[in-house]
Amino acid sequence: MEPLSFQEYICSLDPATLPRILRICSGVYFQGSVYEISGNECCLSTGDLLKVTAVTLQKVICEDVQTGQKTELPPTFKGLFQPSPATSPCPTPQGPSLQGSRQKGLTLHQALGQSSRQTQPLLCPSISPHALLLSPVYEAQATMHWTR
Repeated sequence: MEPLSFQEYICSLDPATLPRILRICSGVYFQGSVYEISGNECCLSTGDLLKVTAVTLQKVICEDVQTGQKTELPPTFKGLFQPSPATSPCPTPQGPSLQGSRQKGLTLHQALGQSSRQTQPLLCPSISPHALLLSPVYEAQATMHWTR
């Protein structure tokens, strides 16, 4: 299995498979990598073990690929998404399921599930006439064990 960023891993998790034990291998930590334990800020280190117990979708950042404008969508957003035909030159592995959903559209959660690791532009007329990229923001609840 190839290494994933923590963000990619959390986005790809199926909540039905929790809890999951993770070992921090290496990495560069960016925004959100600092967490608080009993009022003290800490940072993940190589070798730390995490037991991920819950993952909750907080919001989705929706970016208009033509204008660059970003919008925050709540997890309860009711609009429907469709694959963007102008930006999909070749079928993806999940092409048949996306093709079948063109008529009815995908809910926000279905659209996030379809794109898992590869971001695919989508259309949602209630947001913009242009193709959109969705970036989910999750909150992960975990317990830690230090190997130090």
